[in-house]
Amino acid sequence: MLLIGGFDKYVHVYTVDTQVDSSEAIEYHTSLVGHSDSIRDYCVSRAYANDMRYIFSCSQDCLIRVWRLIKLDSAQAEIAEEEEKKLEEYPDDEFVVEHLKTKTSYILRFGDESVYNITLSSVLQYHSQSVTSVRLFEDDQASEDPLHNLSLLSSSFDFTVCIWKVDKDSGIWTVETTLGEMSGNKHAFFGAEFLDEHKVFAYTYNGAFHRWDFKDGTWRPKPCITGHFDEIPDLDWDPEQELPRDDIQRPDDKNLLVLQDAQRVVRDLQTTSPRLRHQLNAFLKSMNSKDETAGVKFGPHIVSGADEKILRVFDPPFSFVKAANKYNGDCLRFSKELTNEEVEQKILGKHSEVASMTLGLMNKPILSKSSLKADDEENAGVTIEDFQPDVLTNQKDVGEEIVEDSTDEFMLNEEFLMSKTRWPERNKLYGHAFELYCIATTKKGDYIVTAAKSKKKKYANIFVWTVDSLNPICQLTAHEFTVHQMQFSPDDKYLLCVSKDRQFSVFERNDDEKQPFKLVQIQTKLTKESFGADPGAHNSKLFATGSKEKTNSLKFWDYSDEKAEWFEHSCVSQGLNNVTALAFFPALILSSSSFGIVVGQDSGELTIWTKPHNSEVKEWTQAMEFSLNHSMTVRRIKMKEDLPAEDGTYHVATCANDATTRIYQIKVPT
Repeated sequence: MLLIGGFDKYVHVYTVDTQVDSSEAIEYHTSLVGHSDSIRDYCVSRAYANDMRYIFSCSQDCLIRVWRLIKLDSAQAEIAEEEEKKLEEYPDDEFVVEHLKTKTSYILRFGDESVYNITLSSVLQYHSQSVTSVRLFEDDQASEDPLHNLSLLSSSFDFTVCIWKVDKDSGIWTVETTLGEMSGNKHAFFGAEFLDEHKVFAYTYNGAFHRWDFKDGTWRPKPCITGHFDEIPDLDWDPEQELPRDDIQRPDDKNLLVLQDAQRVVRDLQTTSPRLRHQLNAFLKSMNSKDETAGVKFGPHIVSGADEKILRVFDPPFSFVKAANKYNGDCLRFSKELTNEEVEQKILGKHSEVASMTLGLMNKPILSKSSLKADDEENAGVTIEDFQPDVLTNQKDVGEEIVEDSTDEFMLNEEFLMSKTRWPERNKLYGHAFELYCIATTKKGDYIVTAAKSKKKKYANIFVWTVDSLNPICQLTAHEFTVHQMQFSPDDKYLLCVSKDRQFSVFERNDDEKQPFKLVQIQTKLTKESFGADPGAHNSKLFATGSKEKTNSLKFWDYSDEKAEWFEHSCVSQGLNNVTALAFFPALILSSSSFGIVVGQDSGELTIWTKPHNSEVKEWTQAMEFSLNHSMTVRRIKMKEDLPAEDGTYHVATCANDATTRIYQIKVPT
């Protein structure tokens, strides 16, 4: 049996004869009426006694309809078919027309002997918006009524996931549990699944996954894989090489994620979980800056661009520092003047300074875990005086538990990420005339360079900003059109830029504070538009460019001491096309003492190419292919810039248009 549902609000019933290999194998039987809007999903139970099954269908009309399919014996089949024939004899009768509109029983004949009856068993109403999925869990324990063995899971756009069961006394379907946020940051669920009887998995509009486990009589949220729902054009590792950051270009997905290895905390979830989610309209590269005083590390600042003309600088919130220290020990300080304990005391409201904190879109209200909430029915909003001394909020009965007890474990679920990890904005940087396109920072974190979309040379200038003052100090002129990508060499001495004008340029750093970068070379012989470049070879002399060519799409450029310029050293003529991203290994590959580079293509494929060091050989050979590739264009590749492990393994992070960020642990074969 084949069930098909769609925009015509009917569930169409077909049978497929698996013994016949032709179009005649598919036969239409009937259409189940009842839903008043498009069908979103349905599921079917296993067969019970007398070949009985239950069919569950859900629709955008907010309803779930339960149908019972059962095989009839010969006597029952004759009676049912006679009733059907009576209705067919009066097709124009108003009673018959109305009956067909609300028909709840159908007769299906399969072959010469098999006759089945489909009857509407129940209509379930609880959700207030479109029901997006229905799934079953069937208990193996024997029961007189098969319905008592079933648990139904439904998800909806009303921000809820519900678990239904049949009441053993009344036989009525009731909602046993409702999962999801009832207030605050709510999510429209696209679907849900049973992992087993005590584990539920769901996914939402904003690209996040949710998981709940049933333990000690309560459904508890658990950390789960989460991420983006749109293209990811850029990512980077943090200065300490612990956390990869990925940034979003598309305006639909306004998140910037910081990821952290969660294996040390959640042993049963061997994956990488986001440590924070920025709720920003941000898509570009984050700033590699760090602040250290007497060996004490402080939370990194992040500068981010978007599809707008300004840059935004963000400071880490205390909740981020607290969560980071929960996983890594006391590794981060929130303030230079205060210890983390003193900051907690201020947040708890035991100092008057907390009352003057600015509340806005980026600064959310905060609340200590042990505090009590006021109940004032007369006023819509309340002030600090209306609460206990340890509470700060700008709305009635609203608070965020960012100061957790030391005995509690941070659960990096979606609710925590959405509500407690927003970074407050510190500065806006103005200067560009059009929307930003790319951004890069020095490894030391003292300079930021940015470029915007441009169709004229006067708008294609590269802006140079200092991190200390956050002011533009100069502009670099080299290209005619939009600069696609910029990157600094490992020693911060050179800045490499590739542009839509089919040129690349190299700037050299000097000691002039007003003009710290000087143009030393511009190459105009590129035949195609370059989409990727990496000056990341460990000697800062060799770099590569990639372009969307069918041949020679990956070229390598080496530095000539005699001519004091870069020249085309070699290229990969076969085996690659449409190169969109690349990254050098941070040092010579231990197993072969060779240069290595990871290459991403428009098809999503990832490969590694190598060339012997200190050799006359110019050809690059393919060393390995990645077994798990992206499904769409690779946008960025970043190697973790630390020494490989003793066994020669490296870590590389990639992002692509398929909305995934992937972290690979690789070992290049000898």
